[in-house]
Formats: sequence, C-alpha cells, structure tokens
Amino acid sequence: MHVLPFPDNHFDVVTLQFASRHLRVREVFTENLRVLKPGGHFHHSDMLRPRNVIVKNLYYTYLKACLNFTSLIVGSSPAATKFKQYFIDALDLFYTAEELSIVLRELGFVEVTVDTVFQGMLGFHRAVKPAQKT
Repeated sequence: MHVLPFPDNHFDVVTLQFASRHLRVREVFTENLRVLKPGGHFHHSDMLRPRNVIVKNLYYTYLKACLNFTSLIVGSSPAATKFKQYFIDALDLFYTAEELSIVLRELGFVEVTVDTVFQGMLGFHRAVKPAQKT
C-alpha cells in the first residue's frame, strides 16, 4: 500500500517529517530508498519513544496533559477525545532513535546518523542510498 508513484532512482533528496509513527516504516523506508538516486540523501524527523523509562513516563504524562487541555479548550467531542490514547499508543509502539537507525541500516541505507533532542523525544535521522558500484 505504501508505494510512491515515481520511478526508481528519481530523487536526490527525500524527506519524511512527523508522519512515520502512523505508517508501516519498513515499507515506507524501502520505497524512499527505491526512489532515491544512488548517493541520494534521506532525511527523517519524528517524535520517538525515549529509551530512558523515566523520561518516557514524564514525556507521556506531559503529552496527555497537553492533549487533555487542548481538547477541553476546543470542546472536543467524545469521539475526538479517544484520539488522545491513540496518539500515546502510536508513540509507545514506535522506535527509539537507536532502533530506527538499525532499521535504516537493515534496509540498505549507509552513513546513517541521528541527532536527538529532549532525551530522545525527537529524532532527526539522515541516511544515504549507496552509490552504484562501478
């Protein structure tokens, strides 16, 4: 289902920002690799699951409070407020920065690097499609 409508080796750069928590990551990243030209760069950023349990628990408590406050202010319906738990569950089922780096390498990306902020709550990955062998 996650198929990009572009030919192989088409782009110099592909980005994916704040959406992968809701997608089948391996399929999406494989498609990103396919459409990148050899030597092309992939840039990814998203909210991640912090590796540290204490940070994770504080983070989720903060997010729940923010979501509760926002839903109160905008007068969310009962159906909309169920989204709050989905948001936390999607994050809890997602990768840590290190795990996502491993996935990128397993799929064939090279030069995988990651910068994180807020103790791993946000991650900024960079990866490269290997150059063609000559």
